[in-house]
Amino acid sequence: MSDRRWTFDSIEAACRRALIDRATLRVTRLPMTHSAECSWAEPAGRANIRVDAHEVGVRTGTIHELLHVVLSEALSGFDDYLSEEIICALEVRLNMRISLSKRRVEWWRRAINKKLPKRDARLIGKRSSGGSSTNGARGRRS
Repeated sequence: MSDRRWTFDSIEAACRRALIDRATLRVTRLPMTHSAECSWAEPAGRANIRVDAHEVGVRTGTIHELLHVVLSEALSGFDDYLSEEIICALEVRLNMRISLSKRRVEWWRRAINKKLPKRDARLIGKRSSGGSSTNGARGRRS
């Protein structure tokens, strides 16, 4: 496990850096068992994130998958089930924190829109960062 001490500030900052520096983002239909998924190469390799906007908000799904990327080393000592539970809990809290700040909401909206291919951005319109709820999606994420 990592010796790094994580805070909500450092987690959000790491997610922002990963989105800007490492991530490709795509809105697409996914199998019913997934509302978002991500693959990446360690260390600091490209993170390919796919989000099904009909199943989960694009910001929510993006943050969920970025948490996997950012915290992979820190969570390496946990089994897959417990690791997913930790990610889900952090996702809810981080999205709540973002939703309470107009500045943060706008940063994530702009950053996500810049990462989306134009075709995907048109599909979701102004809602691109919406959806901070994980109700009903729990257990369906990768």
